[in-house]
Amino acid sequence: MSLFQQLDLKQSTSLVMTPQLRLAIKLLQLSNQELSTLVAQEMELNPFLSEADSIDGLDAEKHEDAQDLDFSTDDSFGDDLDATDSWADQATSVARDPDEDFSFESTLTIEATLRDHLLEQFNADVSDPRKRLIGAFLIDSLTPAGYLEEPLETIAQTLGASELEIEKVLYRLQKCDPVGVGARNLSECLKLQLAQMDELTEDVERLLDHIELLGKGDLKQVCKECSLQIEVLQEILVLIKTLNPKPGALFENTQAQTRIPDIIVRRFPSGKGWRVDLNTETLPKVLVDRPYYATLKNQAGKKQEKQYITQQLNAANWLVKAMDQRAQTILKVATELVTQQEGFFLHGIEHLKPLILRDIAEATELHESTISRVTTNKYMATPRGIFELKYFFTTSLGSTDGGDAHSSELVRHKIKSLIDEEPAKKPLSDDKLVKLLKEEGIEVARRTITKYREAMKIPSSYERKRLKSL
Repeated sequence: MSLFQQLDLKQSTSLVMTPQLRLAIKLLQLSNQELSTLVAQEMELNPFLSEADSIDGLDAEKHEDAQDLDFSTDDSFGDDLDATDSWADQATSVARDPDEDFSFESTLTIEATLRDHLLEQFNADVSDPRKRLIGAFLIDSLTPAGYLEEPLETIAQTLGASELEIEKVLYRLQKCDPVGVGARNLSECLKLQLAQMDELTEDVERLLDHIELLGKGDLKQVCKECSLQIEVLQEILVLIKTLNPKPGALFENTQAQTRIPDIIVRRFPSGKGWRVDLNTETLPKVLVDRPYYATLKNQAGKKQEKQYITQQLNAANWLVKAMDQRAQTILKVATELVTQQEGFFLHGIEHLKPLILRDIAEATELHESTISRVTTNKYMATPRGIFELKYFFTTSLGSTDGGDAHSSELVRHKIKSLIDEEPAKKPLSDDKLVKLLKEEGIEVARRTITKYREAMKIPSSYERKRLKSL
């Protein structure tokens, strides 16, 4: 055996996540409001960043159709993570300590918001994407105190659903913690809490039905209207004082429950096509102050001063370019979402199309991780209301005619509709439901029908027949 030293040369490529690239990824997933906060911080640090009166290059009015917007097809936020091709690496520095940790995870809020808290519980309890969309809409409609002030009839019209379906989803939401959230008034809020405590007696419920009388302070009148003895009333009042009239206020300090749109979608006056714009009212308006740069450059004497000025200019140029690229990417994804889900915008939730991240990624020639970042924590104002972009992604089932697939929530809706309309003396079996759905062009296995039916707590055809005969 011989021992010797040998020098080998190997060529390999490796990813370098520069601070600029990390910040670009961070910009993409920020909402307009969060971006404004970040830009304000950058303007304090960088003397060459200044506010602008308008944003160039985003005037959608110059285009007859939103589909024709001049989008960049360069996925330069690094989702393919080719640092050598990314323009983000062209900046020599940013206006920070180069050793600073730029992990965007470190910037996320640690405390959960009421919205996050409720969505986590609701989605863990509900698997139907249709109900999840309705639930998310209801959660986003809550006041900071946790109340639902918008009438169910209005929400039903907005979503293209029945008022009964909205009410059923609201009932599921009201089972979430904190108890009392989702109530439509103070009386309902207190009832939900007392019911959870098993303290909602007839006397208590009668009093809460006349809760406006308590505000007048006339306890004798309250006793008379509610048929209560004064001693009983006083006991109930002691119990009520232990309740929380504003259950959502527990999260009030973390984030206001508001839905400020990042994107605005309008129907063109002609009725053909959609106009998709960024909400420029919430976008930071910033430009590079080149005259000030020229002044400082002429005054700089030392080499270190000149280097600093150059670094700050490069950082300012890069941030402005990164913001423009972010805007174009968001518009591109939002426009494709509107195109894919046009049926929902025109006709309501029953026409929600099955959609996954890959569908949008392929249509826009962007990476799936880019689509994920763009559709998170960004809202779209539409004729049907304000929705987070990620609401429009659902699972799907196949079509029997080779056409478009059908979303699972639509299939569940069809199953429930068929069962609701079935003859009382001859309920539909799961096999019969398979045949009926197939006639409508929906290919679904019997075991899937059974799974969906059981998930909706609908008994078998035999049990339904027996129950209806009682």
